[in-house]
Amino acid sequence: MTTRDRLIDAARQCLLARGHQACSVKAIAEAAGVNHGLVHHYFGSKEQLWVAVVEREAERLRGSLEAAPEAFMDRFYVPELLRHPDRMRLAVELLALSRSAPAVAGALREHFRLNRQAVARRFGIADEPAATLLFAALFGMVIHSGLDPELPVEAAARHLMNLLGAGRIERNRAPAHPSRRTR
Repeated sequence: MTTRDRLIDAARQCLLARGHQACSVKAIAEAAGVNHGLVHHYFGSKEQLWVAVVEREAERLRGSLEAAPEAFMDRFYVPELLRHPDRMRLAVELLALSRSAPAVAGALREHFRLNRQAVARRFGIADEPAATLLFAALFGMVIHSGLDPELPVEAAARHLMNLLGAGRIERNRAPAHPSRRTR
């Protein structure tokens, strides 16, 4: 594992264990077993290290999304996220961090945009608002499950997929012309 990778892993673990406000460059470097000056050498700033954490998590999630089987949402995606509650905690922490870190906010926007596109491709949804709704519902269910462990997330995901299969969420429709979109 490279020094850069160790720093990203240490930053991720620090976020999960302490929250972004309690993660110093020195603490992250110490956990990675390197000199704290290497954070600036590899990333330029702590904020760019957080961006690298977002990018690594985004890559992992999109890889899971693209490789998922047919029974994707109810049997794979949602249960996979629920099996890894640290992903939910990390998402919440990064969302909070994004309020004061513009580069993190930009990386999260890009991550969400790419995930919406992956969901749209996975389900043949050409309508951007429908893909946004589907992704937001899934993301919201996973976040909510962190607050309420009794939430029937897997059943809700199956219901969402039933709505999709029943045509209540439109599929394969050409997106509206940009000049005709309502704002």
